Amino acid sequence: YFDEYSQLRGRTDIGPLIEALKTDTVSALDDSQRTALALLKLGFAGTELIDADYEKRSGEMEAVAADLTRQVRRYWHQNNHLRLKIDIEPEEETRPDGIHVVNRFIQLRVEDDRHFFTNNLDVRSSGFRWFISFLAAFKEFAADQAVIILLDEPALALHARAQRDFLDFI
Repeated sequence: YFDEYSQLRGRTDIGPLIEALKTDTVSALDDSQRTALALLKLGFAGTELIDADYEKRSGEMEAVAADLTRQVRRYWHQNNHLRLKIDIEPEEETRPDGIHVVNRFIQLRVEDDRHFFTNNLDVRSSGFRWFISFLAAFKEFAADQAVIILLDEPALALHARAQRDFLDFI
């Protein structure tokens, strides 16, 4: 089941995602977190997302973003100048007990090559966010031979051209 609650967020804490991978408890994640994990799996991402080496983290995220960007440019014809950028944002925190921790968040940004600006995925249209999220989730669905996908009025919120793009993808 894939709905608006399954959409990717522009910023997602990766701590729970890594923990779910380590403990095989992916089913405990919420819908949006599962879609974020599917996105990360496009690049075979795992514990290297919390690696201290920026190059390892960055390289993995660039590979995931490139794969998804190729899909977007192939199937989303409303704007062929969009490119997905994914990075891991560290956020340092000192807890009340004095322990210093570094939380890490996936940052999803969309770059428009035509206008030379980026913005957070959260501020893009709901149709675009849904489309990107579905592309990421569908890649994982398609990899599992035991999954049956039932589409009931898919992409209903998309305008006509985007609905056609979605049907082309399917």
